[in-house]
Amino acid sequence: MVQTQLSMKNSKSRGLLHDCFHLIYACFSDFLITNDKHFGEFRDKIKHESFSRIILTDDIELMLKDISA
Repeated sequence: MVQTQLSMKNSKSRGLLHDCFHLIYACFSDFLITNDKHFGEFRDKIKHESFSRIILTDDIELMLKDISA
């Protein structure tokens, strides 16, 4: 997560350490739902089963639009 955030804009203005701690429990949860784009970028860069279950709120909004269409 550190490498992912440092490669993105505005990475130093966020709680980098807290985001790393959040990823620890991502391994033990069914889904991690967040509106933090850093997590989406991490999910896309690191192909791992635990991190593939990270869902951005924007993704949910797109799914709901597809369902209602």
